[in-house]
Amino acid sequence: MEKKLPQIKIREWNEKPRTKLRFIKIGDIFYYQFLEEMFVFGQILGKVNVGHVIQFFDIFQASPTITIEELSRAQFIGKPIIIDSYTLFDRSPVWSW
Repeated sequence: MEKKLPQIKIREWNEKPRTKLRFIKIGDIFYYQFLEEMFVFGQILGKVNVGHVIQFFDIFQASPTITIEELSRAQFIGKPIIIDSYTLFDRSPVWSW
């Protein structure tokens, strides 16, 4: 599946403390704290009745920051995953976008 990155706006960590589920949009980029000092980045691919479809990029970093250049070179890894958006995005402090 080809990723689309139109008009990317990178937000600073403290600029966006919480995102409500209704504001999650297809194409949004997020990160997930995989280990204590390891973050993985992904993209929202779709919306389904139980949550969202996501896929992770091949980007693993020690900090939750990413550049447009890194995103443009990134490739998806694995298969798309269906997640329970409320539990993971709205309630968990380790997800952000």
